[in-house]
Amino acid sequence: MNDMVTRETTAMTLVVPDSGSIMAKVIELASAPGTNPEMFDRLVAWQEREQARQAQAAFNDAMSAAQSEMQAIVRATPNDQTRSKYAALEAIDAAIRPIYTRHGFSLTFTEVANDGPDLKIACIVRRAGHSETFYLSAAPDTVGPKGAPNKTAVQGVGSSVSYLRRYLTVMVFNIALKGEDQDGNRQRDTGEVISRFQVEELYRLLADVAFDPTAIETNERGFLNSFGFSALASIKQIPAGEFPRLKAALLNKKQDRRANIRTGAAA
Repeated sequence: MNDMVTRETTAMTLVVPDSGSIMAKVIELASAPGTNPEMFDRLVAWQEREQARQAQAAFNDAMSAAQSEMQAIVRATPNDQTRSKYAALEAIDAAIRPIYTRHGFSLTFTEVANDGPDLKIACIVRRAGHSETFYLSAAPDTVGPKGAPNKTAVQGVGSSVSYLRRYLTVMVFNIALKGEDQDGNRQRDTGEVISRFQVEELYRLLADVAFDPTAIETNERGFLNSFGFSALASIKQIPAGEFPRLKAALLNKKQDRRANIRTGAAA
């Protein structure tokens, strides 16, 4: 491997050290007499940050490539209770697992602690040295659409876990689902959900207009309730078609807040 890697930009040519060669230099310095311990620690920390940055960049590139190969999945499994169809976890898994594993991804699902009675499931997405975690929560599915009990407590937990795993998988890879889906009685969901990047943008805008940017869960719940998504557990479940309207509303609120601040400063 060359000791130097050249990266081209439109404005200039940058020559940066290859991270592998830097680590070799760090090892060489560590074995040399009179090595400055503080400088050694700094070099090791830099190496770790650079490896993490490269792993995240590779993760994002591989995610984009995997998503480009994934096709929309037809909702073909009937739900007799809601008289609708949904995409079963088995169908989703069969369609996308060969693709995401070929690009180096693995998925792990686990239940995590939650303050309320709802089940909260985490999906940990790993690739090489980088991982990202996604969450969804829902109440145990023990009653039917009309409120009548239709499952035991254990069956309800199993049903909710399966439901959350399905939608977490769809969210992670931004998979489009064809056809009407009322499974779980979700409201206003007519197709694919917003992308990971759109989710991040809405979270950023919401933090900009919130009185307390650190109160993420409270702000998110208020936002969902205000815009007619009270049935959803997370911004990540918002239908893709709603993104332009929601972004515009938050941008307008952000502009109004800036105007109020300027007016107050002038007064």
